[in-house]
Amino acid sequence: MPERCAECGAVLPAGRTCQSIFDECLGLEMANPAYYGQVHMLTVACFMIQHGRYSDEARNWIATQIQDHLNGVPVQYIRQRAAGGVKQANRSWQIMREAGAAPQPRVDWSITMVDIVPSLQDASLYCNQIERWARATVDEMKAIN
Repeated sequence: MPERCAECGAVLPAGRTCQSIFDECLGLEMANPAYYGQVHMLTVACFMIQHGRYSDEARNWIATQIQDHLNGVPVQYIRQRAAGGVKQANRSWQIMREAGAAPQPRVDWSITMVDIVPSLQDASLYCNQIERWARATVDEMKAIN
């Protein structure tokens, strides 16, 4: 029986976890920011959403940012927005889901971290797959809002 991620439900490749795949993606994005790094915000946001790591308020905020970015808003503008309005001194909510908080409702995600693995060797394919993942995540997370 294949092992599944307890958080997102993905069927895991042998010897891998969603966290290890995520870490590999982050390594690629940091080592090659001009190529892989252009989708960094989407990679982090989708992983955090699908693994229930964001508080409900943060999840809703980042979903709007993902949608804006997919509709053409540059990441630099989203970073400025975050620096101005979402820094800790300006918000009443936490970014991370607190220990002991009720888990977010379960979603059967159509694309998960595991689906990124085949594209790791090609930056263009990788970026396209991350964008597909982001579109699917934003659409499917409507079930938890």
